[in-house]
Amino acid sequence: TGAGMATALGSYTVINAGGNTPYSQALNMLRSAIANDGDAVSSYAVAFISDGMPNPSISDANLATLVQDVVKTKPGKVSLSTVYFGSPNAYQNDAPSAIARLQAMALIGGG
Repeated sequence: TGAGMATALGSYTVINAGGNTPYSQALNMLRSAIANDGDAVSSYAVAFISDGMPNPSISDANLATLVQDVVKTKPGKVSLSTVYFGSPNAYQNDAPSAIARLQAMALIGGG
């Protein structure tokens, strides 16, 4: 809804990069929300935003499976794009790895 989007955007403007992105939890919650949406007509364009690596850690294979599960929830109606929230030269040494993971997620997610 418009009000929900306004709330989400308002929250985003006050987020500070600080790590601890729970990729597994976020993707599982996303999959559940899409699966439980009774609207058979809707399409879902998801923007997954992170400033670093998953915390807790997750293997590339398990991450790929989670993204595939989200997209397959409603075939042909879900795309997942990613956004790296931070500088590639940021405080964390894992920025290149985080960026590569997010790119792989978007490729799998059709974003």
